[in-house]
Amino acid sequence: MKHKEVFAQITWTRQDIRQLLEDNDLDSTEEAVDRFLERLDFRRFEEACIEDGWERLAWVLNE
Repeated sequence: MKHKEVFAQITWTRQDIRQLLEDNDLDSTEEAVDRFLERLDFRRFEEACIEDGWERLAWVLNE
């Protein structure tokens, strides 16, 4: 991994949403996934993921 500029990348898929719905005993049809994605605030979600990532990186410093 020496000198690799990008060392991690997270990709979320429609299958992840289907699994989330199934795991919570909810309708997991394509239409349900569409409805979920329509309600998702992408900007807020992305910002929360970035914030969580920074917290996890800082955690490594304190191990």
